Amino acid sequence: MIDFLRLAVMGSRLPWSIQAHDVVEDLGGKEECTVIGHPNITNSPNAAFLNGVFSHGLEWDDIHSPAILHPGVVIFPTALAMGEKFNINGETFITACVAGYEAMVRIGLVVQPS
Repeated sequence: MIDFLRLAVMGSRLPWSIQAHDVVEDLGGKEECTVIGHPNITNSPNAAFLNGVFSHGLEWDDIHSPAILHPGVVIFPTALAMGEKFNINGETFITACVAGYEAMVRIGLVVQPS
């Protein structure tokens, strides 16, 4: 999680991240979730999308090599957006992240490398 946050803050200022942010800002939406590295808030799908774009922007994020995937940039932005939208507690947040990693890795192991 710390690695995800570090990368999202760093990635939030990349040119392609700024472009994605500008598109989402133009789309508008209900203000309910934080966009990392920016003062505005947006709806949960757009916040999860942007925070995922930001955290993967430098491609230094975690990798599960056997499944050939980057779980952190999918799991953490989604869990943060849903957690903020539904005001979940820390235990539920951690459980959601662990379940997300477990599901994503297991599915990845089944379908990779085919």
